[in-house]
Amino acid sequence: MTNKHTSKASSIDDSLLVTPNNIHGMFFKVGGDVATANQFFLTDSTKHFLRGALYFDATPNEDSLGIVNNFLVEDMRHIINTFKWLSVYLSRIKHLFITGKLPRMIAIDNKLISDEVIQEQFVCDLNKCKGGCCEDGDAGAPLEDWEKKEIVQYLEIVKPYMTPAGIAEVNKQGKYLYDREFGWVTPTVNGEICAYGYRDEKGIIKCSFEQAYNDGKIGWKKPISCHLFPIRVSRSKKDPDLEYLNYEPRQDLCSAACTLGEKLKVPVYVFLKESLVRKYGEAFYEELSAIAAHINTKSTIRAADIEHRRKINFNISRYNNVVPQGKQQFIDVMTVRQRAKNAKWLAIENLDKNLEQFESQITARGAKVLWAETAEQALEEIGRICKEKQCKTLVKSKSMVTEEIHLNQYLESNGIESVETDLGEYIQQLDGEPPYHIVTPAMHKSKEDVARLFADKLGTPPNLTPEQLTLVARHKLREKYVQAEVGITGANFIISDIGAVAVTENEGNGRLSCAWPKTHIVIVGIEKVIPSLNDLALFWPLLATFGTGQKVTVYNTIIAGPRQTTETDGPEEMYVILLDNGRTNLLKNPVTREALYFMALLIVVLSAA
Repeated sequence: MTNKHTSKASSIDDSLLVTPNNIHGMFFKVGGDVATANQFFLTDSTKHFLRGALYFDATPNEDSLGIVNNFLVEDMRHIINTFKWLSVYLSRIKHLFITGKLPRMIAIDNKLISDEVIQEQFVCDLNKCKGGCCEDGDAGAPLEDWEKKEIVQYLEIVKPYMTPAGIAEVNKQGKYLYDREFGWVTPTVNGEICAYGYRDEKGIIKCSFEQAYNDGKIGWKKPISCHLFPIRVSRSKKDPDLEYLNYEPRQDLCSAACTLGEKLKVPVYVFLKESLVRKYGEAFYEELSAIAAHINTKSTIRAADIEHRRKINFNISRYNNVVPQGKQQFIDVMTVRQRAKNAKWLAIENLDKNLEQFESQITARGAKVLWAETAEQALEEIGRICKEKQCKTLVKSKSMVTEEIHLNQYLESNGIESVETDLGEYIQQLDGEPPYHIVTPAMHKSKEDVARLFADKLGTPPNLTPEQLTLVARHKLREKYVQAEVGITGANFIISDIGAVAVTENEGNGRLSCAWPKTHIVIVGIEKVIPSLNDLALFWPLLATFGTGQKVTVYNTIIAGPRQTTETDGPEEMYVILLDNGRTNLLKNPVTREALYFMALLIVVLSAA
């Protein structure tokens, strides 16, 4: 059965959607020839953390799937919130690339709004469409549960506005009926026009309830599903609290409305202001309007930046060239990816036991394990340790968890110099910018940009080569390693059975950050746990291949505690902060728990043939 407000293909479950028009996803798009510029903004709002635009090559293939990981981080304070949405939409990435449809998602509270709601333009042209959406399909308008009471309350008052055929169908079918696919709906006449609809003298279909409302006779306008058209609201079957708002005009019926909207330059959400406010309130609409303004401003600037596009294209092309080479090390990628998924599933399903085993093992070798339920608790623990050690300078290797909790800002506010030691992060820190990309933080900068930055900030000649620039950074950073009282690293993996953390890198700065200062602090999300040391033989090559196209990264380190009595180097003290910050909330929800092994699942998608 089809419906005048939706189609059979667009019924929601948390599996692959079957039509490009109905794909919902975490990616942002802008049309035209800007298909390879990359932006993925994470804002500091808990209500809407996605703002911006993410663009991809218009001719997707297996290798271009890797571009999914290229995103610009504007603010990662609430990055964990994104895992909820990432987990819901991960299964759709493959379909997204197969179809070439690159949708955008806007998240406000528990609502996901498709990009077309703010990007597309629409104004109903009833003189041309004649209200045809009200008779398209063989099921009536979807009803909210509370709307059934409104129909019962006002039906007798509305009947004078109805057609005899409509009244007859209501008497025959009932005031509303249940459809297995769409839930409660209004009855129809001959499976076409809504029983509560009628045609005026111009042949335009009108709603009897709306006319009675306009005449001041009733207090309910019409079903919200009708009022919101061409937006369709649906709910996830696995998570009923999760609502999808999708722009779904009928191409055959709504072409005139799209044309008029473009002529008048009225976005869909502006045209539907009354209905959106009616359903979600003024605050929601103001939030949506602010996001729309933000997205349009950011995307307009980036879309017009040809030089930015060139740099991103160059760096992405390098990635696309090396990843296929790295994948050749696997005889059967399908088997490897399944094993990775299974290992992470096993780790997460036994998360409590794995973490307790890790704590028991690593504390036996002198490390101290601290459990942080929130970002604030993690910052407090780091601040306490730094105060005890009278820390003035701290070196830090690249860590997305420290971006998540805004560690640099916290340390700066406490008078502690925090120095990024990863070359890309160091460049971004000099420029006063957050990391652009999770693997290559300065991927949007050319070598000329970096040379100019070093000349401005460090007083070097403006024409240095990349090799010379690297040597300058190396010299500056070596001084900081010597000065620093504390070193902070993240961890790629928490190894449960031996009680250790594993760090993989290409520059050696992670080793220097953890080994040279007298105090080493590891801060890591609890989802990074793996059951056994043996699992590294699986995960390290996968991580290297799909991160940088290497068979294995240059430096792979297992850290199992502070310097032991039989050792000559390493930190005197080691702290491991296990960060929750909302992760256990994901764990207890069967829909979102997969996000806790998101990285393994992402590899599964990216390596799919």
